[in-house]
Amino acid sequence: MAEENAPKNPAQRIFAIAQVVAKRGYRAAMTTSGLSAIRQYAKQPFDLVLADLAMPDMNGWQVLEKLKGLKDPPKVVIYDRVCSGRGRIHPV
Repeated sequence: MAEENAPKNPAQRIFAIAQVVAKRGYRAAMTTSGLSAIRQYAKQPFDLVLADLAMPDMNGWQVLEKLKGLKDPPKVVIYDRVCSGRGRIHPV
């Protein structure tokens, strides 16, 4: 998605990312916080988790730490593009 066409609203950006993932044949699920993402992962594990650095209750690094403690943790990509627009991505 080109920067000039990227939605300005964080929720719209998250939805746009989910649409791109779904168009490529993957199942995408969205949450509004780190805690809800961890709860959702416990119910239905994913192969990949995209975690924003700026979430309401815990940041992407904290989500990563929680998920790393699981028996079969997912791959996690931490980014700060949704809220800040700076476009930094940290694959871990």
